[in-house]
Amino acid sequence: MKTLVTYYSKTGNTAEVAKKIAEELKADLDKIEFNETTNEVTFSKDIQQYDLIIIGTPVQAFNLHPAIKKYLEMNKGNFGRIAFFCTYALLIGNTFKTMKKLSKPSVSELKIKSKNINSSEKEIKEFCWRMK
Repeated sequence: MKTLVTYYSKTGNTAEVAKKIAEELKADLDKIEFNETTNEVTFSKDIQQYDLIIIGTPVQAFNLHPAIKKYLEMNKGNFGRIAFFCTYALLIGNTFKTMKKLSKPSVSELKIKSKNINSSEKEIKEFCWRMK
């Protein structure tokens, strides 16, 4: 199964989790770049080349980051199997609900509180195991 972990990270927390997931699953990694002025996103991988897409976002205002919202809108209808993860400080709010609405139901979801990222190996391994 060919897997892609794609993510947007503003502070580095989501990037750290994305790298751990990609390493665990031996998956490709694709960082989404976001221009806040134009609200444009860029990425390098073609999602149609993958069996499973894992999408990561930081939580902003109790929802997914605008970069991930734009990414999901641009790729709507092109996703095969999909899974979500997020990093957050307080609450995840509607993050996963919105991600599903913009794409499709996920096979697995993972939320990691920012202060717990350094001790998240067990949760990441369980998340990855559910997709194997």
